[in-house]
Amino acid sequence: MMRLMQTMMLAVLVLVLLPSWHVAHAKGKEGDWRQNTQYLPSYCAYRATPAGKTGGPRKYPALKSVWIHIHHYCAGIYAEYQAKLSIDPLEKKRLIGQTANEMRYVGRNCPPKGCILYPELHTRWGWALREQGHIAAAVEHYRAAIKAKPDYIKAYSQLADLYMDSGRIEDARKVLEEGLRIKPKSRSLKRRLKKLEQAG
Repeated sequence: MMRLMQTMMLAVLVLVLLPSWHVAHAKGKEGDWRQNTQYLPSYCAYRATPAGKTGGPRKYPALKSVWIHIHHYCAGIYAEYQAKLSIDPLEKKRLIGQTANEMRYVGRNCPPKGCILYPELHTRWGWALREQGHIAAAVEHYRAAIKAKPDYIKAYSQLADLYMDSGRIEDARKVLEEGLRIKPKSRSLKRRLKKLEQAG
């Protein structure tokens, strides 16, 4: 009887403390990128400073149209970085979801014309969707990045990787050849095409 009472009291205590612990934990995760800006673009390091909240459009004029949302983008980049390092499946899944959500949020405010982050954003979004198993949606985002910036090699590389991993070898070859027509000296694309030819 005593053990049952102790178990019940412990359960009540957990229920009382869990919401506040969850909020504190979430705030810690949200703030992680601000304490680790050495892994992020320079504009994230600046956004993490008190001056960065309003001074960004002057310091980074190319990001003016999206600066008000840049902290979400920085959080998404950091979540992607952490996801690639994580060995905990549940934590990795959470971080990939966070990456997708942050890119989705910023994407609503980053049109193909006038938003310099558009190609990079959609490539990162494509990566997150691919990791979640949403292959068709990932392809759409890689294609959006390529359409907006035809010489953006990272989008070609990741799209080719997606096709190769999915067994769509001819689609991968077409993407690599398409990218090499734009950037014939790209080592990244040449390396992938060579690997594809050796495997096939």
